[in-house]
Amino acid sequence: MENKKIIETIKELNKKLMDPESINLFVDFYERLLSNSSSINDLSSIINLYCLYNPETKEVFISDKKTMNNFTNPNHFVFKVGSELVDLIQENNHCYVAAKDFKSMPLYKTSDRLEVLTFIAKEGMKVFKPIVSDRTSWDDSLILDKAYDQTIPFSILELDQKVEVVAKWLEQVQPGKSKEFFEELDSFGDVKNKLLNFEVKRDALLDDVLRPLYALERLMQKNLISKTEYLEKISEFYELKKNLCIFNQHNVGVLFTWILIGPIYKDQNSNNLSFNMIEKNEFYKNKNDKKPYELEQLSKISKETLIKFLKTVNSLNKEFPGLENSSLKITQPIVEIL
Repeated sequence: MENKKIIETIKELNKKLMDPESINLFVDFYERLLSNSSSINDLSSIINLYCLYNPETKEVFISDKKTMNNFTNPNHFVFKVGSELVDLIQENNHCYVAAKDFKSMPLYKTSDRLEVLTFIAKEGMKVFKPIVSDRTSWDDSLILDKAYDQTIPFSILELDQKVEVVAKWLEQVQPGKSKEFFEELDSFGDVKNKLLNFEVKRDALLDDVLRPLYALERLMQKNLISKTEYLEKISEFYELKKNLCIFNQHNVGVLFTWILIGPIYKDQNSNNLSFNMIEKNEFYKNKNDKKPYELEQLSKISKETLIKFLKTVNSLNKEFPGLENSSLKITQPIVEIL
């Protein structure tokens, strides 16, 4: 379905872009292009241009950037187009002279500036090439990549595709997306429910255990779920999956590390702990060295939740005894709270 929507949108855009009555789109593009460049020679560094389209307002812009002030929403289209509109100024002598004249004109020469821009825009429309609309090129993988890059609208995706894209956005640490970004996404409530039900597929980096649990960890990091819900979900996940032979020394060790350096056990405003510190048992100098921070956080979580989580960690530790040091750092503060 989203494939069809994309193709239809491209056809609609091409029709608009090739319409002589759309010359103002090109006038606007050249005005921004020339006004924002310090010299004509700077234009040679522009390799790609983009067509930005808001399907709700029907606004269209041609730009040398993927985003503009009024085009930052994940429900906008961003199509890459050729650089012929810029190349024209370097290759067409009349357009080159016109562009130089525009740069030298004072701002009060409004009609003269518009005349120059209109001349260049008309020439630009002659060389502008339509957006490629090959149906076969828009497979599911490409659609997901484009949605992740925010170059096609998130809203046109099927629910399972939205879950995959949101999971990837959650996994993105630097630069990460804000809590508000996720909350404003189309169908985010449904996507969040899918993630809370562990309905996200493994990928090349994270397996059937780590992918769904990392999504939960990132939801907690962004205050999209509570610390209580996070621990509840870890326990629930273990109970659902414990007989499927998907847990192993590696993924449980990584999970324990995430817990120890996450916001329940580690103040995120203090210096970051490295993975190696956990591996080398340097999180505490000795077993009895308690940090006030994790006790304060754990005390806000219901005892029922802590008891279930304690049971989960102990069960995993029993199954993988090589992780005793990490599991002890998790369970010891809980035991003290209880």
